[in-house]
Amino acid sequence: MMNPKHKRKPAEIYLRAIISPAIVFFLLACPGYKNNCEKCPEICQSLLDTKFPAGSQKKPQNVSNNIVVYLDTSKSMRGYISPRRERNFAVSPNGQTVYSRTLIELKNAASLISPDYAVSLRRVAEHLSEPAGAMEIVTGALRRDEFYDGDDTDLALAVKSFPKKMKPDEAGPPRFHILVTDGVQSSGNCTQSSDPRCLKEEIFKMIGRKEENWGLTILGLRSEFDGLVYSEVLPDISTDYQSEKIVAGFRPFYLYIFSADQNELNQFTASLKERLLKFKPADAKDADFLREFPVTDNYGRYLNGNITAFGKPEEQTSVLAVTPDETGENPAFTVGVSTDTADSGAVPFSITTDLPWKTETELVGNKKELSEAIKWELHQCAEEPEGSRYPMARLGKIDYSDDGKTTINLETGWTKGEGNRGSRVFVLVGRVNTDKFSPNWVADWSTPTDTNSKEASKTLNLIESLGNLWKNAAIQKQVVAKIYLRVGER
Repeated sequence: MMNPKHKRKPAEIYLRAIISPAIVFFLLACPGYKNNCEKCPEICQSLLDTKFPAGSQKKPQNVSNNIVVYLDTSKSMRGYISPRRERNFAVSPNGQTVYSRTLIELKNAASLISPDYAVSLRRVAEHLSEPAGAMEIVTGALRRDEFYDGDDTDLALAVKSFPKKMKPDEAGPPRFHILVTDGVQSSGNCTQSSDPRCLKEEIFKMIGRKEENWGLTILGLRSEFDGLVYSEVLPDISTDYQSEKIVAGFRPFYLYIFSADQNELNQFTASLKERLLKFKPADAKDADFLREFPVTDNYGRYLNGNITAFGKPEEQTSVLAVTPDETGENPAFTVGVSTDTADSGAVPFSITTDLPWKTETELVGNKKELSEAIKWELHQCAEEPEGSRYPMARLGKIDYSDDGKTTINLETGWTKGEGNRGSRVFVLVGRVNTDKFSPNWVADWSTPTDTNSKEASKTLNLIESLGNLWKNAAIQKQVVAKIYLRVGER
């Protein structure tokens, strides 16, 4: 039987567990369990390692101190450059667009990470140009027709070049690659000229390389636009589009930022976002102007401060008791369930969690969207002597509220049988749901057609280009949250 001190009154059932972001939670733990993990099944040994994937943190070897900006110079990019600065086309007083000002920031990219890094430019159209000096990026920020003259854009070709050295005598490929584009693959080298799978295939190859452990973050921005939008759906059609001065009508463009050092990538991206947000119109929200898709990042680092979990007081009955277990190193709960459930059937219970997402994650998604991106699994995690009898636990529906809280519904009970009754340990694990196609904003910014001005504030087939990128080794290995659960007799 359970210790009488665990039979708390309903008013005392509010459970609060506090842990650091790196440790995350455990639904009902066995005291001292972590210290005896060598006796546990392999699944639990791996889950008890609270470090995130070594690949995303490993210092890069054999890379050179170069930052290369790859600039889409197809004719479809001309509209991002103000053609008539005298009418103050852009939000900024000097008539420069968000796009132009972003390029000028990238020209100074080394200041965001290390003055020892050299910045260069490669133009991307049907072919990939040889590297040019950083000042050429400023030319791309200010000059329109003479600079953006490509008929097509082979973005996949640019990514395919990333693992190559710039010069034979360098240690390896550049440390950073930044691809600037409107997001549309337009090249005859793909099965179809605008086939989004072409670019995605090369991205997967790049972040899957074991030699350098490449990380990737994608930033989406909205910029003023005044020019032609060339259709890929109907190649003979182009739409004259003027975005005026409202962010909702700005046309998106994207920065695909690759680095062989995930920590440096995070540092660089954070500094760059801070600067880019200064270009936002005063009346616009941050997330309407700038969005982020961390493709390979450690999502555990986006948790800030204490994690809370609580059970429902009404679930405290003579059949079921859910109480905190504070004797172990990690926050935990103990569930006591009556053996009468062998005849009456399993009983439900739930744990509600509140993951403390940092403010910066608003660019990835709101609290509800982020919580919905976490998939919960329940694993049995203990050795059990033969001839004994144990309760079971099953994971049920997961409910998400608008304030970001997650309610994890479970059920527990005994099966009929003979033998000594014992407790069974489970671990409830929260991972990034790699079955989720992408952050919600990607679908919001995507359009299946590009033949009219109504769609010009979105990107053709963006969801197909960026969908499923979470299915990479760095994300699949991560454990963002875990909770121990020990289920025994009430």
